Amino acid sequence: MGNKIESKYSNILLGTWLLSKGMNKIHSEVLKICRKYKSELMELQTGETACKKFIKRTIPREKGGKGGQPITEYLLNYNQLILFMSFSRNLPSKVSCTTKIIKASKIETVLRLFDSFDFDGLDVRYVYAMQDSFGNIKIGISNNPERRLKEISANNSMPVKLLATKKCNLPRYQNETLCHHQAEDYLIKGEWFTEGAKSLELI
Repeated sequence: MGNKIESKYSNILLGTWLLSKGMNKIHSEVLKICRKYKSELMELQTGETACKKFIKRTIPREKGGKGGQPITEYLLNYNQLILFMSFSRNLPSKVSCTTKIIKASKIETVLRLFDSFDFDGLDVRYVYAMQDSFGNIKIGISNNPERRLKEISANNSMPVKLLATKKCNLPRYQNETLCHHQAEDYLIKGEWFTEGAKSLELI
């Protein structure tokens, strides 16, 4: 199975090795955070996976590096994953409250949170504008627009280029929301707009 995420929502598990790569952290640092908040993470194990220990998996070193012994990683479900991400950003005093919120959440809500989470873990964000070969423009937000460009290009059959970036000066996603509102006359779908959106100050 390697580092693939299982498809059933009730049993979705993500290995800490893959998680460490996505967050640009050393794997040992991720394991340290897991062990530090083990009791809180164990509260979020449910069903057949509920136990007092982390679910572990050993993966060959060639999948995670060169030479040496195989890598042992922990497997986290989505609830544990979201809680882990809060541990990596929040003060310990917020842990108890965060645990209660996540335990009360439906898995669909957790998945949406995961999809919108920026693994960079940085407060600074950038609104970006990208354009495909048809002239359509995508306006979004990311801590790393260049990386986001690679992700979008990989899922687009036509070339995509980065037009502009602008450092956010408002909290959370307000800058992106403002840009989308200003470009609503050119909206195609979602975050994609016609070439007329080039009239925006951002672009």
